[in-house]
Order: sequence, then C-alpha cells, then structure tokens
Amino acid sequence: MDQPNIILIILDTLRKDVLPMYGGNAYTPNLSEFAKDAVVFQNAIAPAPWTLPSHASFFTGLYPREHGIYDDCDEQDYRKLLNKINDYNGKNLIKDLKNKGYNTLGFSANPVISSYSGFDKYFNLFISYPADYVSVEVSELFKKLHIYGNNKNKIELAMDILSNEGFRALKNYYDIYKKFKRNQKIAGFPYNKQSDNIVNNIIESSFEQPFFMFINFMEVH
Repeated sequence: MDQPNIILIILDTLRKDVLPMYGGNAYTPNLSEFAKDAVVFQNAIAPAPWTLPSHASFFTGLYPREHGIYDDCDEQDYRKLLNKINDYNGKNLIKDLKNKGYNTLGFSANPVISSYSGFDKYFNLFISYPADYVSVEVSELFKKLHIYGNNKNKIELAMDILSNEGFRALKNYYDIYKKFKRNQKIAGFPYNKQSDNIVNNIIESSFEQPFFMFINFMEVH
C-alpha cells in the first residue's frame, strides 16, 4: 500500500468557541464544509497555553512535564528553553516519518516556530515567513492602553526617556515606521501575516512524495 501524504495545519490561536461546528458564529464556509466529512473532536484540550510547549507536544505526543519544554519566557529561561529543544533526542513524529521515507516539509509564519527555536530539526525543508509583527504588537499595545484611559502623557514620557537614554535612532525609526503604517491603514491594507505567500509557494512548488507537510498560519493570532 502506498504511503499517503500527510498535512498538518495549525491555525495559530484560533478559538474553538467561535467556530460553527462548535456552536460559534464565525463565518467559515470552507472549514464548515470540510467538517461535514471530517472527524471533529468535541473534547480536544491544548497541552499548554502557549506556542512552544504545545507544538513540542504535537510532535512528541508527550505532555510538557514529560518533554520539558515549558519554562517561562523571560530572556534567561528562553535561552534555556531553546537549548532544550535543540538537545531533545527522544520520540519525535518528524524523525519517525523521515525514517519511514517521508519528505518532511515545514512552513511557518510563527517566529517562535522557526529555525531560530530549533523546530526545523529533522525537516528536509523548513521555511519561516517573517510577518509584520511590529505593527500588530503596537496596535495591540495601544488597545490595552486605552482600557486604562488616556495614557498619552505616559507614552510621551517613555519616548522622552528613550531619546535621552541613547535610543534616539530607534525612536526616530519608529516615528517614520508609524507614519508608513498609518498610510497603509488609511489605504485599507491588512496586516500581512504571510498566509498568501505560504499558500502560493506551496502551490507553485512540487515535492517528492510521500511527504509530511506542517503549516503554521498566523492570520487569526
């Protein structure tokens, strides 16, 4: 029997409760149609509340306490975390499939799931797609600031500190960047999270079969 191609698609941070097949109101015609003939799990529970340990569990079948990739994401612990990923040599779906003759392919718009974090290990091909997360994160920051009222003075104070403490070039760059992004928003440009590029690259390419293809989309993040 021929080995089937396998595609694992992660819709990063997509909430179950918004999807129609789980009683939500989101308009997802393609997913809804797909779900009619698919196995829909009613009690699927994420192994962890953030990216790295969840993906490590996807690929190992282990709980975070078993694979050990679960440290808090401060600067020091994050380096330790990356070392754990690079040093891990236990059970691994990608390695197992590669040993069974699969061409292992990875496409990720998530900067955490990339060659930088060591997640390209055992993939024959792994491509990371840098997205415009600066504007996304800044937008989210301003939303949070508005919750606490007018923080304009606090923001101006922070900018003043940055300028006086030797970060003037960074502050000036951000002023230019902010104007550029404002013009894009006025023109109706959406934030580019690279899904179109990923899909187009896959469609335009041919891959040796059988293949295992992992894709991480960030559009709903």
